[in-house]
Amino acid sequence: AYEVLDNAIDIQNYIEYMAVEMYTGNTDTLNVKRYRNPKRDGKWKWVLFDLDWSFSVDTNSPQRWLTPGGMGNNLRTDNKLFIACMKNETFVDRFLTYLGEKMATTYSADSIKAMVDEFYNAIAPLMPDHYARWEFSESEHKSAIREFVRYAEKRPYRMLQFIKYNKYLPLTQSQFEHYFGDVMAQVGVSFDEIKKP
Repeated sequence: AYEVLDNAIDIQNYIEYMAVEMYTGNTDTLNVKRYRNPKRDGKWKWVLFDLDWSFSVDTNSPQRWLTPGGMGNNLRTDNKLFIACMKNETFVDRFLTYLGEKMATTYSADSIKAMVDEFYNAIAPLMPDHYARWEFSESEHKSAIREFVRYAEKRPYRMLQFIKYNKYLPLTQSQFEHYFGDVMAQVGVSFDEIKKP
């Protein structure tokens, strides 16, 4: 079954797509864009698209993605493929390895805060025109950024909670520490200190 899947889709691309969707807590997951190029490898690839309902709601996305019956707004996103993939040991290992590595690096609070600062400084000269056109203020803009950063600061621990207590993803302590040990070290918690959400 894994070989059939590997021939049909770009598994690494799917893993990366799902990790972003899950970590950002996107609740509007219905806008799914895929493509394939028959002249290349012919495999389906996912395009990251429509994340405006993410990084704002404290959602247990690992649980939602693994609960049968649909995902996202009104459960309209079909999650059968991800559920099926997560029954395969090879896929689980690849997915959790990638998610843990990203949570400890690119998705870490420090990394995201640095990116926020970089983008804020880059677009700052353009913002007065936008404030005037869209009738919002610099203080409203800064308030929204503070909310975004607060989410980035809380999300690593919340994800550790959601994964540790996910009934569809039973990990032993050693498995959990293998995949998320670096994240736990950054957050400053041990396995036993991760409380039930």
